[in-house]
Amino acid sequence: MVVQGPIFGWKPVDDAYISFRYAANLVNGYGLVFNVGERVEGYTNFLWTMLLAICGWGGFDIVKAGMYLSVVFAGIAIVLTWLIAGFVARERGWPKWLQWIPPLLLSCYPGWSFWAFSGMESTFLACLTMLFLFFGCLAPHSNKNLVLAAVFGLMAALTRWEIVLLWFVVVFSQLLDNSRPISKKLLRAGLLLSAMVVGFFTYFAWRIDYYGDLMPNTYYAKVGSSFLGRLPRGLVYTGELALSWWLPVSLVIWLTNWRHRWSVILITSLLIFTGYVTWTGGDFYPWLRFYIPVLPIAAIMAAELVKLLAVFPGHIRFQGFVRVLVVAALLSVFVGTAERIDYFSAQTHHDWLRWWGQVGQWVAETVPRDYRLAVIPVGIIPYISRNPIFDLMGLTDREVAHFGQIDTTEAPGHQLSSTALLIKRKPEVVLGEATPFDHPPTLEEVLAHTNRKMLLELYQNPDFQDLYDYRVIRIGKTYTSYWILKSITPITQ
Repeated sequence: MVVQGPIFGWKPVDDAYISFRYAANLVNGYGLVFNVGERVEGYTNFLWTMLLAICGWGGFDIVKAGMYLSVVFAGIAIVLTWLIAGFVARERGWPKWLQWIPPLLLSCYPGWSFWAFSGMESTFLACLTMLFLFFGCLAPHSNKNLVLAAVFGLMAALTRWEIVLLWFVVVFSQLLDNSRPISKKLLRAGLLLSAMVVGFFTYFAWRIDYYGDLMPNTYYAKVGSSFLGRLPRGLVYTGELALSWWLPVSLVIWLTNWRHRWSVILITSLLIFTGYVTWTGGDFYPWLRFYIPVLPIAAIMAAELVKLLAVFPGHIRFQGFVRVLVVAALLSVFVGTAERIDYFSAQTHHDWLRWWGQVGQWVAETVPRDYRLAVIPVGIIPYISRNPIFDLMGLTDREVAHFGQIDTTEAPGHQLSSTALLIKRKPEVVLGEATPFDHPPTLEEVLAHTNRKMLLELYQNPDFQDLYDYRVIRIGKTYTSYWILKSITPITQ
């Protein structure tokens, strides 16, 4: 994992800069907001954003802190995977060496490395989820473990709400403790659930008072289409999980010997989480971002397949050597499949990210700080430029998220837009996607390279054309286009 990141050049992804900007504004005294003076909940990782803000208050660079912390939590999650795999190994009769296979699979999976360096909350959430399962499901249950389970369960839910779905697995596990009478088990289960519910709803009440909406703004922006509209994308996304992690085979093998405590807990958690992610429609980012919190469970289940193929009768000669060959062959197939599916997408994203960083720097150096930018990538460009933003996709804009038009052919989280709102608000500069060209592009070339229908509709709108002038800028050896209000002073490079 640590080796893959520098080799491939993984760095924080664009979405991470949304949380970075919220944290930076909080540190600078503007509140937990994206645009100063606008209370819009454009993040879904409250605890992670607060952790970044704490780093900022401590004098650390927020971007570097986000990346390094992600790597550290990825490492801790691997250790926790090894510990939980030890419980499973004893229950299912694994040989001792097999306990090392799940952390090995996680370490070799390219997506684990990618998200470890992403600056996102993904590996932090995986770490909290594993801690929650670890302390919540240990048997016999101690009072100390119950308190720790409540703390980590609440922390995980404050990082991303969907972890609430796993609360019921851990609460139910209290009833599987045969060392206590049923009355004591029910009491402990009730206390655990009550502690987490009270903590979560205290936070929930604060955020409603602060932002005014029942759900985060990103919920309205991302869910968008109906369940039937999201379902095909969700099934494809979950299909990638199944293919990358051999789930159809490992699931069948797992279910042939499932009547063990940890086996029931892990498979129930995985199935609940899989159902939720499928319902949401998945994600457009590479390497299963939404499944990172439960990938340790998938890795533990995959070890059953390794056991089936690599455990030989005692009379086979060189069985240790043959076992190593089998594991190496499986790892090569595993890593190769994951690389083939998403490597190009990951590299393309980082190519765009480098370019958007240059655009953000141009804005910071050239565009007046009070000019509002209309832009689609609302991560690194707004973070570097510090300008107020009109988010064309509505992730950080309440009106677009609530009242925008839905285009179900777009990727999840990019299905909403509002040409009418943009024309009504008249942001000074429209960057759109800030597409790079190797020569000064004509308007016709920009329209030909515009894949998003909302941008094409916007650029061809007569009202938009009456309000804005088309311009081209040069950044290094690359060019891009933008639109500027005709009523303001032109920008000079």
